[in-house]
Amino acid sequence: MDIKLKGAIILIVLLGALYYTFPTYKAYQSGVDPQTVENKVNLGLDLQGGMYLELK
Repeated sequence: MDIKLKGAIILIVLLGALYYTFPTYKAYQSGVDPQTVENKVNLGLDLQGGMYLELK
């Protein structure tokens, strides 16, 4: 394979990775996105540690 073709493939993959990583980076910046707060995952009692069940 030609070195320019390899370089182009690496560059395309790198740019694609940055494109998909940017929203995650943006979400962790200071300030709270209201859409994120509204769509948060509600944990059930088992994941919150609020339920104890013993099987006999």
